[in-house]
Amino acid sequence: MDIRYHGTRSIAIKIKDLGVLVGANLDEDKKNEYRVCIVKPGKNVTDFGSVAEGKLLIDGVGEYEAGGVEVTGIKYGKEGLMYVVVVDGYRVGVFFENGQVEEVVDKVVNLDILVILDKMEGSEKKLLALAEKTGVNFVILVGSKQDTKNLLDVFDREDIESVPKFSLKSGEELTEGMEVVLLSC
Repeated sequence: MDIRYHGTRSIAIKIKDLGVLVGANLDEDKKNEYRVCIVKPGKNVTDFGSVAEGKLLIDGVGEYEAGGVEVTGIKYGKEGLMYVVVVDGYRVGVFFENGQVEEVVDKVVNLDILVILDKMEGSEKKLLALAEKTGVNFVILVGSKQDTKNLLDVFDREDIESVPKFSLKSGEELTEGMEVVLLSC
């Protein structure tokens, strides 16, 4: 499984011939390689037209399944939205919007990977507590060092270098502890 930087506030998860696109515009899927697309909340999925053919478009709360990928959209607080994507045996939590993070702590358990697509200003310490409580092995921050400065500080990883891709082999045994990864171009 590869998790790649796919632009501002977006990632692509690839496993063999299956792709999950999170946060990007569907127009960016020029090769038509993503079958599951988690789009920006509030975007009317009918606006996508023919570019959406053959894809599962997810834009909010609920449970979805396509091609071996399970996605659960979870709302928390007034504005918060996160997704739990189960793919290749790994549970990946993706924070899409900032909100009252403490309200989601009891709704999410046993995450392997936590992806943070937003700066999450004001919620940095709560995200660290969530990562510790859920036993996350990897925290993936998406964006530049400047954009993620506060998160890097809270996770005590100011020295980290960014990478364009994070990879795990299918069935790979995860190590104890939490590792932080910074994804950007």
